[in-house]
Amino acid sequence: MAAGAEGETYALRDNLRPGGDVVYVAEWSAEGRRVVVVAGEEQRALRAIGASSAVGFVWGRPGEGARDLARSLLADATDSVVLAERVHREFARDVIAQLPDEGFRLTRADVLRWLETRPDDHSTTHQARP
Repeated sequence: MAAGAEGETYALRDNLRPGGDVVYVAEWSAEGRRVVVVAGEEQRALRAIGASSAVGFVWGRPGEGARDLARSLLADATDSVVLAERVHREFARDVIAQLPDEGFRLTRADVLRWLETRPDDHSTTHQARP
């Protein structure tokens, strides 16, 4: 649970805004693998959150690069680095490692749907410190 502005508590999951208008497009480029965030007419590179892999983002197999991509996608889709850190290993195993090596398209709604349908083990909530 997280504390709100006036001391109320809420689950981070309750604050996730719906959205299918953001698309994550992964492909091979001349520089290697890249992931672009497409929102309407705007495009930007997916920001790496807590990247630990020397090889960058990886999909289609497990490993550090897949976990880095999972963490970054989750943080972007939810606006919560804390939530992304808590569940990125599961997302990497369940989703990222299963994606085709040649590239993929995931919507923000796809990412949020995974969060909503995963078993609730309380790892998607955060307790505010007193």
